[in-house]
Amino acid sequence: RENFAKQVSMALLLSEAGRQKGLQLDPSVAAKLKWNAVNILAQAFVSSASSKWDLGRPALEAWFSQHEDDYSVSESVHVRHILVGSEEEATDVLLEVFAKETDFGAVAAEKSIDPGSANTGGNLGWVSRGQTVPGFDELAFSLEPGRIGGPVETKYGWHVIQVLEKRPARTTTLDEVLPRVKEDLQKHYLDLEVERLEKSLGLEID
Repeated sequence: RENFAKQVSMALLLSEAGRQKGLQLDPSVAAKLKWNAVNILAQAFVSSASSKWDLGRPALEAWFSQHEDDYSVSESVHVRHILVGSEEEATDVLLEVFAKETDFGAVAAEKSIDPGSANTGGNLGWVSRGQTVPGFDELAFSLEPGRIGGPVETKYGWHVIQVLEKRPARTTTLDEVLPRVKEDLQKHYLDLEVERLEKSLGLEID
């Protein structure tokens, strides 16, 4: 309590000193004070309005059933790659990891020019279909787990790819995605509230 009292009293003293100096009239300070007030009131309104939103299990189930496709899991692959600057380099890399059976991760760490994945042995983690550039995507999803393919060219350079695992597309249950469903339903309620306020209070964006 003593530490809290000291912090509050210090803030009050410094604030009063700033007021006496007229700093609240400085345009940048005034703008921040006004914007802070706007945000506090907006958050208070949302808190008040949200107390009336129906977020019970039946409402969540109804929302999920109407938007089930939005929560389905796309087909995905766990992939790693080696990125180089030319087709010749990519062919050499492919021979090194395929014909000579050199460890893929070691070659990626040594030769890949992708700074984001080279340090992890070229590992890109799980990617969904359509998430990567077309040539890379097509090759990655055509390979079976454990297989190496390439070289393939994209706008980033030339890739040699290894697929480690595959997951098929599937639907989800409500319990699997419950936090997302609740968040989406809250956003829906907020959008409706904003739409109502635009009509009743008016809104013009210059």
